[in-house]
Amino acid sequence: MKAVMTREFGGPEALTLMEVSNPVPGPGEVCIEVKACTVNPTDTMRRAGAPAWHPLPAEGPFAIGMEAAGIVRKIGAGVELDVGDSVMAVVFPSGRQGHRPNALSCRPNKSR
Repeated sequence: MKAVMTREFGGPEALTLMEVSNPVPGPGEVCIEVKACTVNPTDTMRRAGAPAWHPLPAEGPFAIGMEAAGIVRKIGAGVELDVGDSVMAVVFPSGRQGHRPNALSCRPNKSR
């Protein structure tokens, strides 16, 4: 699938359309079909390289965006959600977790 990512810190010109693999949930994770997502000031600061906003260094390429809503499409072992559940996610940015235009893999911190 295609995703808007960045390989380096900078302004909007640092964003690049890239081909990425579909996310696969690991144990305790879910894969969400994203229906809506946000890019807020915190995300633009990460793109610009402001380390105070994110304690983990960005290792490119990386996606910006930490908030998404959608439908659970895949679940990993030990998850107490069901495929088809509607969810909202706030994702701490890292290389493993992060959202793309239409999919997200993340670890739920609370189930029903």
